[in-house]
Amino acid sequence: MYEKRRVSSVGGSASLGVCATLVLVLQNTGSAATAMAANPSSMTSADSPPSDAAARGRSLRQQGIGLYREDRFEEAMELYKQALELGPELPENHAYVATACFKLKDVECAEKEYMTAIDLLAARGDEPTKSIPYRSNLGGVYHRTKRFEKAVETFNDALAIAPGDASLKMNLDATIVDWHKHIMELEIESAADPSNRTSPFWDIPNLLCGRNYTEKAEVVFKEIVEQRALELLPPALTLIRQARLDEPDFAISAHLLADIAVRWHDESANMSAALQQRLTEDGDALLAEAKAELAKTIELESAEEIAAAAEEALSSKERTALKKKQKQAAKAAKVAAAKEQKSAAEVSAGGSTGLAEMAEVGEVDEVDRASSLSLAKLHVVCVATEIKPELKLLYGSALDLGVKMSVLGLGAPWRGLASKIALLKEYLADVPSTDLVLFVDAYDVLLLADAKHMIQRFLALKAPVVFSAEYTCAPDKGLSLLYAHNTTMQFSYVNSGSYIGYVSNVQVMLDEVQRDIAVHHTMNGADQYRLDDQRWFNRYYVRHQSDGSIALDRTGILFHTLHDVPLSAFGTINGEENVGALHSGVVADKAFAVASEQTGADAAAAGRPCLIHGNGNGLTVFKTLAGHLKNMGWPTEAALRAGERELAKMGTF
Repeated sequence: MYEKRRVSSVGGSASLGVCATLVLVLQNTGSAATAMAANPSSMTSADSPPSDAAARGRSLRQQGIGLYREDRFEEAMELYKQALELGPELPENHAYVATACFKLKDVECAEKEYMTAIDLLAARGDEPTKSIPYRSNLGGVYHRTKRFEKAVETFNDALAIAPGDASLKMNLDATIVDWHKHIMELEIESAADPSNRTSPFWDIPNLLCGRNYTEKAEVVFKEIVEQRALELLPPALTLIRQARLDEPDFAISAHLLADIAVRWHDESANMSAALQQRLTEDGDALLAEAKAELAKTIELESAEEIAAAAEEALSSKERTALKKKQKQAAKAAKVAAAKEQKSAAEVSAGGSTGLAEMAEVGEVDEVDRASSLSLAKLHVVCVATEIKPELKLLYGSALDLGVKMSVLGLGAPWRGLASKIALLKEYLADVPSTDLVLFVDAYDVLLLADAKHMIQRFLALKAPVVFSAEYTCAPDKGLSLLYAHNTTMQFSYVNSGSYIGYVSNVQVMLDEVQRDIAVHHTMNGADQYRLDDQRWFNRYYVRHQSDGSIALDRTGILFHTLHDVPLSAFGTINGEENVGALHSGVVADKAFAVASEQTGADAAAAGRPCLIHGNGNGLTVFKTLAGHLKNMGWPTEAALRAGERELAKMGTF
């Protein structure tokens, strides 16, 4: 049977005539018919007649199955054919021949024999559901041979018989996704042809200019230029260059250009001479072009520059009124700052610490008083539209640390990843500017016991905002061209799933990210929420990487991302000793055996992050680690129960 594997997801389900919302690949687990070959009972439609011929036919099929499983398809075919000669009236005999035909690349035979099997079942008056395996595999044959319309028709016919069959629905969705990708491939070539320039389904030229942009369409285009046939790079490059001329402010085209340049440079050794000749410049020149174009879209006027330009456009009378308002605002801000400073001093005199004063469940070590003189509170925030088990774990881990989380967006419709930016910005409007905020993703993050040291470790990094870091530059590999620091360390690139900073600095960052989105993304009608927030935080980091306003936790004293980190990085989990180290304090991850003097943390902190984040392909490792920690009592049952009650008050399950 055919199965699908998720590569990237932007939510929803695919439908015919609509861009596929999941980027999927088909994984053929031994051909479309292997499942039936491995389980003969799934291919039999009725008891065979009690005869010597029937017994010999069954024996031949069983021998054929054994050979088939050893990839000896020609020998299996001979036995299947002998069984068919003994029982041509049996649908399963035709189906077994079809499986071997498909493996031997005789598609016409496979199609003919599956259809015969289906017709025989109908002629015998068998239950229509018995034809489902044959119809599913026939749809798989059409899919693999890119006859997508026939595949969709076949899967829909099967679903009409068995509308609740999840595997059929999965196969149908996967077929539609690949069909749309195939259309994109064809239209990349046709739209780049000066004599044609047609793209009726995807409208690629306007996609790349932002006039007909959707996140779904970009995901498909990105997969094609990053993973599919190298022959598609030159026409894709032609389209992107034209888009850069038509709409130079639209950032997506610059990112795609950089992705192509990186792939072209990295894989040039594998390209044929004929393919290389289709591009006039070499890989280094293309990298330079991409870097320059990307840098243009990274540029952004500061808020001060925008305000100055706006003031310049005012009349003399309006300018005078504006200056009066500015003076009043400055005076009010000065008074507010004095009050906050007095409040902070009172907190310090009372010996209170940000975490300890919120303690409700469990005990928390006192944060060094000297490190918290200006801090009144740490706000831990996530965005979640619904309550899931992963959110309960996260919330419970916060309670065990004495922290009550703020969960934003519960019960609201999901608008896209940029909702995280908008909701956090709205929340921070009522939070004192000198407080700290820790933002984390809701469904793949778990706070660990060492999070009680988070404020100390944040201060040690000496930056007003600190982001988690990951192995890869995602979602845009090409953006690595603009990273100034040494990226040979394992954790070198921005991950937006967890970050911490002073409220005032985070507010400035969120304002600038939203302004960047407005200037370089939504100006031609692209949805302001349906985008990858990590791309825009990456851009913010690149813009400010040298001015001291932002830093990456490249050694993991705060955040441990898990994309491309194997479970073996934590040692064996037999007996749970090493997994428990994330909770108990023993060095757990060899990836973080970093000299403590680089981080200012205690030597024992190496290998003990404050949280783990199952980003990207790290979700499986995250679930394994979180499951073991839960079995060991982290979070505690008391915290989980308390958290479940509190979450129930916020929203509905």
